[in-house]
Amino acid sequence: MTPSSLGVTATQTLYNGFQTANRTRQAESQVQAARETLRISEQAVLLSAVTAYMNLLRDSAILDLQRRNVEVLQEQLRQTRDRFNVGEVTRTDVAQSGSRLAAGRSQVLSAEATYKASVATYRQVIGVEPGKLAPGSPVDRFSPRDLAASIGVATATNPQVTTAEYSLDAALQQVKVAEGALYPTLSVQGNVQQSLRDRACCSSRPSTPR
Repeated sequence: MTPSSLGVTATQTLYNGFQTANRTRQAESQVQAARETLRISEQAVLLSAVTAYMNLLRDSAILDLQRRNVEVLQEQLRQTRDRFNVGEVTRTDVAQSGSRLAAGRSQVLSAEATYKASVATYRQVIGVEPGKLAPGSPVDRFSPRDLAASIGVATATNPQVTTAEYSLDAALQQVKVAEGALYPTLSVQGNVQQSLRDRACCSSRPSTPR
C-alpha cells in the first residue's frame, strides 16, 4: 500500500484596512489623468494646426498688400517724373518717390520670406501642401458670454485642470493605502484534505498434477 493525500486550501481576505478599494480608486484616477493628458496633447496639435493655417492666411494677405503698394508707388513715381519734366516738381521730389518705391520693394521681399516660412510651417504641421485656403470665420459663438462663464468652463473642462484634479485624487488614495497598511488584517482560510491509499490484490490457484 502507498499512502497519498490530496488537499485544497482557500484564503479569503475579509478586511485589510480598505487597501483593495483604495488601490482600485487610485488606479481609476490614474487612468482618468492619463486620458486628460492625452487631451492636452490633442489640443496642442490642434492649436498648432490652426495657428499655421491662420498665419498662412495672414502672411498671404500681407504679401498681396505689399505687391499692390509697389504698383501704386510705381505709378506715383511715373507721375512725379512727368511732373518734373514739365517743371512742376524738383529732382528731390523724384528722388523721394524713388526712395519710397525702393522701400516698398524691400517690404515685398520681406513679406515673401515670411510667406514662404509660413508655407513651410503649414507643410510641417498639416502634412500636405497648402492649396486654396478658405478665409477664417469668427468663433465668438463658441465662446462663453462673460468672464465668470469662461472661468466656470475652464475649471470644469480644461484638461490641465482636470489632470491635476485626477492626479491629486490618485495621491490621496495612495495616502489612504499607506494608512490602511497600519490596520489589522482579517481573513478566513479553509482547508480540505483527503487521504488515499493504493491497494494491491492478488490471488493463487492450486496447480493440478499431470
